[in-house]
Amino acid sequence: MVKSIATATLAAAVLASTPGAASADSISYIGRDQNIWLTTPDGARQFQVTTSGRYAFASQADDGSFIALLSDGSERLHRLDRWGNVLAEFATPVSDGPTPANSQDNHFEGPYAPDISPDGTKVAYTYYHQSYSYDPTACGGTGCLANTLRSGTAVTHSDRLTAWDAFGGNLTGWRDPQWVDNDELVRSDAGVALAENVVMNRVSRGPDAGLVRWMKAEALEREDAVVNPQRTKMALVDKEAGPAGTFTAYEGIRIYRMTNGFDAPPEACFRYQPDDKSVTDAPTWSPDGTKVAFDEGAGIRVLPVPDLSGGNCKAPDNGDSGRVIIPASKGIYPDWGPADVPTTRPAAPAPTGPAKPGPASTKKTLTIPAVKLRAALRSGLPVKIAVPGAGTVKAVGRNAGRTAASGKAKARKAGTLTVRLRFTKTAKRRWASRRYVTLTVATTFTPTRGKAVERRTAKVTLTR
Repeated sequence: MVKSIATATLAAAVLASTPGAASADSISYIGRDQNIWLTTPDGARQFQVTTSGRYAFASQADDGSFIALLSDGSERLHRLDRWGNVLAEFATPVSDGPTPANSQDNHFEGPYAPDISPDGTKVAYTYYHQSYSYDPTACGGTGCLANTLRSGTAVTHSDRLTAWDAFGGNLTGWRDPQWVDNDELVRSDAGVALAENVVMNRVSRGPDAGLVRWMKAEALEREDAVVNPQRTKMALVDKEAGPAGTFTAYEGIRIYRMTNGFDAPPEACFRYQPDDKSVTDAPTWSPDGTKVAFDEGAGIRVLPVPDLSGGNCKAPDNGDSGRVIIPASKGIYPDWGPADVPTTRPAAPAPTGPAKPGPASTKKTLTIPAVKLRAALRSGLPVKIAVPGAGTVKAVGRNAGRTAASGKAKARKAGTLTVRLRFTKTAKRRWASRRYVTLTVATTFTPTRGKAVERRTAKVTLTR
């Protein structure tokens, strides 16, 4: 299998664990059922953490606990233990509810991509702010509303609503936060021209005093930067131009060598790009810093990264591209941590009183599997709905009160039917570079015979 390798030769030795060797660490991911799952780094054993099907994104602390973003559009976070028990549910200062029906109202969007600190006490997340103001010089001098989209990072306690200034204020500009330790926070993708690609904040010192403008490269987009725990390597997602004369850009994972921590810019060593030139996303380092896991079109891949110290800025031996441990049909958004994958779940405590009657049915009648935004825009958003018999299901996805996607399907009998929502050209164009979108999906079932109509709704957050 040939991979794109740049700025390095393929004749270097690789420091990687023996295939099938035992490992005490784990990789969490979001299953297509919107639950949190764990896998051993070799993909040999999986463990289902949650069963509620409510999560769009999660990261794990060193002790194996989680912070997770709810997938229902409520913009709230869950603190979870290793077994999926909810320890806390809370909002953030940017959790101001659904996008206004009037798209010209000022509003926040977020929190997105929450990353929990190694000690589990803090969470950093991305946010956006849409603002509108009248500009008399716009629209050819006739005046009209001007839109400004700002982004940044904020930090919260991991178990409660936290004010902006609790950790020195919000960190404007760069987003996609990743903790290096319990104080150092790497951020990337400033969203504006001429800015540095990657910066580091020492959170305890505040936004300005703790900012290190670390790396700037003359190239296409660089985002999702993450530094290994040893502070010797960095991985990020970048883009390289496609064929001359086209606007195509292919994403890949670029590996850097850190020559002097954050006191010197990192040195680019090599680049991985899938053969099918699919999207790559969400890099995460192994605790020992010898491997990196990330999303690609085929699924979650684990790539060995050789020792880059002592001037050895080299690529994996013989172009070793690692292997996919979780297929794309099973899960997305990996996050590597030092806690082991559980082998069993603790037994539930015995009831201490008379049993309480449960709901008549716990079956979910409308579910939306975990799908990335870019995949949904390209191939549609699948919606699964339980139908009582033969009939027609129509589904509509709306954002800011506007129809963004629609679809319909016919059921021949009772069961579960999948309706694929296709996005409008306007939505595809507007959201081509967006990282997060919240949709309200409404479905209508009309039976083949009779006039009865059943309507159901669900909210979903699609992330990049």
